[in-house]
Amino acid sequence: VEGRVFGQDGAALAGAVVHMWQTDGLAGKYKHPADPEQHLVDPEFNSWGGTVTDQNGYYRFRTVRPIAYPADVDWMRPDHLHFMVYVGKKRVLTTQSYFEGDQWLHQDKILLALTEGDQESWIVQLKTQAVTWTESEGSREMPVGSFDMIVKP
Repeated sequence: VEGRVFGQDGAALAGAVVHMWQTDGLAGKYKHPADPEQHLVDPEFNSWGGTVTDQNGYYRFRTVRPIAYPADVDWMRPDHLHFMVYVGKKRVLTTQSYFEGDQWLHQDKILLALTEGDQESWIVQLKTQAVTWTESEGSREMPVGSFDMIVKP
């Protein structure tokens, strides 16, 4: 997933810290010490990361697609990513993004609490494109989603 961080004035925010966390790609579990089912979590997956936006406000994470999980007896959380953005030491945004076409979008209580326009801005469309992460890996085709965030610094 990649995107840009902007201020409310539309200017790109360089130097913003973006944290992202999610469930693993095997069991739909977060890596969390209070979860009694930690033995189900993919041991090779960290479940979170952080980066600093470049001079154009750009950030990028390489990850696996998270898996839906039951939040309650009548509520499945769709595949989603969580984000926190900091400007300086101040947390200026906590949000999440979803994936277009997920079968659980229509019943997610958090997404449904938003206006239709806001719902659309939280849903990411994955597009396959050539991506190069390191020179040794070279370029390869992979799904990439773009999620821009607007913050009030």
